[in-house]
Amino acid sequence: MKHRFCEYKWLIIFSIFVIIFTSIPYWLGFYNENDLFKFSGFIIGVGDGNSYLAKMMIGTSGDWLFTTPYTAYPQMKFFAFFPYILLGKLTSHPSQTIQLIGLFHLFRWAGIIFLIFETYQFSLLVVKDRRSSLLITILLIFGGGLGWLAIIVPGLISHRLPLEFYSPETFGYLSVFSLPHLLFARAFLYKSFRTLLMVDTESGYSQKSLLKSGFSLFLCGIFQPINLFIGWFVVGIYFLFKMIKEKNVTFYIKYFIFWIIPSAPLFFYNFFSFLFDPYLSAWQDQNRIISPPIIDYLFAYGLGLFFWILIYKKGLMQKINHSLFINLWIILIPVLAYFPINIQRRLTEGVWLAFCIYIGIFIVNNKNSIVKILTFTSVILSTLIFSVGSFQAIQKVEPPIYSSKSIIDVGNYLRTEVNVGDVILAPFDESNVLPVYIPIKVITGHGPESKNLSVISENLDRFYNGDLSKAETQDFIQSFDIKFIVVPGDIDPSKVMSQFTLLQIKAVYENIDYLVLKIYDK
Repeated sequence: MKHRFCEYKWLIIFSIFVIIFTSIPYWLGFYNENDLFKFSGFIIGVGDGNSYLAKMMIGTSGDWLFTTPYTAYPQMKFFAFFPYILLGKLTSHPSQTIQLIGLFHLFRWAGIIFLIFETYQFSLLVVKDRRSSLLITILLIFGGGLGWLAIIVPGLISHRLPLEFYSPETFGYLSVFSLPHLLFARAFLYKSFRTLLMVDTESGYSQKSLLKSGFSLFLCGIFQPINLFIGWFVVGIYFLFKMIKEKNVTFYIKYFIFWIIPSAPLFFYNFFSFLFDPYLSAWQDQNRIISPPIIDYLFAYGLGLFFWILIYKKGLMQKINHSLFINLWIILIPVLAYFPINIQRRLTEGVWLAFCIYIGIFIVNNKNSIVKILTFTSVILSTLIFSVGSFQAIQKVEPPIYSSKSIIDVGNYLRTEVNVGDVILAPFDESNVLPVYIPIKVITGHGPESKNLSVISENLDRFYNGDLSKAETQDFIQSFDIKFIVVPGDIDPSKVMSQFTLLQIKAVYENIDYLVLKIYDK
């Protein structure tokens, strides 16, 4: 009981530290607001961050299922982003945007706590040592690879950004800093694996333990559906090796099938939805998250690979339980990272923990303090560089981290004029922001979710340049049933309005940066 209280005390302290450390830049963002700019609530991936707030807005308008606000093409309602939709139901006007941002970060805080505790429990199962488990947890949250070398010596990876600075699935800190749903997804993935590995294989897998593990994977899939494939693939290969080793084909096939039962409905629901639904298929085609060249992964995981080999050479492998599972997961990285799908980079999700286990074992068992400090510093240096960059970025009070008060005022005006689901025409950047403030639809604004983005972007440019014919303008406006048009101040409104003769148009709102036009049928 004393050990349990002590370990939980340190986990709670560490969780509080991570929450405070990652929240300081956001608090500075609100502190730096002025009369012209308001903090968006995000520092990295602002466009994606806005899209999550827009998904929360779906819940405020009464829906329980997802349809993106970033396209006006027909859509079927789809079970996705449910946690965000649910959170949106806890907000109301006025000051709704602040509520959305606040709930988003509370969601992130809860995810931090959950991930820290699940990482610790998984580590403790594998290394059976509380001190090592706590160190592994710290490494998972703050650790990275040798990407900092590419920052210090530009050109090492052909001027590409190292994975530590843009890929939340490759390591841990980017999710901790900005993406709460990935924190919960990763924690449930670890919980599923941990529950499975805890089973005494000599006496056979109990149906209860398999269902419990499978249900954790199902919950993981609610937060990040692609993790279902990761779980099935890694555990499937693990069972295959066990089956070959123990020469018990029926046993492992039977229990693998039983294990996937809880997550199978969600897996196949997503698979067939993206296969047959026209909008989701278009989304999938545009959502390209391709893995970088192998050299980038060598910089990312090279340090972990080095300590993996070193632990084996030093004969310390016996300190690691379930080493077959951990080693297989590492060996499968090239297969997962370059699996032939559009979002292949996502498939490395969670594997950083396997490397952290070997790095942690090395540090704990090394007697040279200088080596320990240098190893730990090398692992967290990329995160320190990223953190310095985030503090620098928040000091620049400009878009996209800060939204102009003018576009917010446009949103506040439209809130009083539009119905839920009305279509607003605006340039890409403004279209990304407006659904955060009002439950409307736009025809662009988010790369993957805006169907036919390249074609629409071309038409949008021609429209704002006044280059569409009157017939083309009518087709463009009526095909999406557009109700209002937002014209930025750097565009001549007469060019826009000159394209309308077959439709009636009227200026209904204007501020220093924007003009809003309302369309009426003649």
